[in-house]
Amino acid sequence: MRARMFFIGLLMLMSGIGNAQILGFSLPAGETKVQFPIEIYNNLVVVPMILNSQLPLKFILDTGVRTSILTEKAYSDILNLQYSRKYTIAGPGGEKLVDAYVTNNVSLDMPGVQGRGHAMLVLEQDYLELRNYLGTDVHGILGYELFSRFIVEVNYEKKVLTLMLHNDLKRRKTSSGCPSRYWIQNRTWRWFWK
Repeated sequence: MRARMFFIGLLMLMSGIGNAQILGFSLPAGETKVQFPIEIYNNLVVVPMILNSQLPLKFILDTGVRTSILTEKAYSDILNLQYSRKYTIAGPGGEKLVDAYVTNNVSLDMPGVQGRGHAMLVLEQDYLELRNYLGTDVHGILGYELFSRFIVEVNYEKKVLTLMLHNDLKRRKTSSGCPSRYWIQNRTWRWFWK
């Protein structure tokens, strides 16, 4: 009887593992690369993003951002996202204080890419004023979470972003922890960590 209960418990555990959701960014099963169109404003890469499978937004790619940032709390309030913490931080230039909230378990999807279980910093107001700088609506910033998972290639002329898995790449280690950056050709950049 004991052996039978152990075996049933083991089967239940293994079936749960098989159905576990992958956290972070991932490609569909069997895919190693995905490409999709991007927008370029003032030499900044803007990607389409769907927040929690409901709200289409635009995010800037930035290698210097550790956690994704949503520039206005109104967007997360539309989706009734729950906040786990509130911070008051120095704003741009250190001039004014900025209220920011942390929300967890957010999905961030791009064409052909699923992102699950992300933490996101949500600004109370659009203190960054990216629209004024870029001349178009931009709702957030995406960084390390994407660059750590994929080799990121940006073709500025064709306005195409390519994300590739690291599997087949022999990576060089960098002492700074910053991404290695390679100039490919035709204004195409490729980034990858370590």
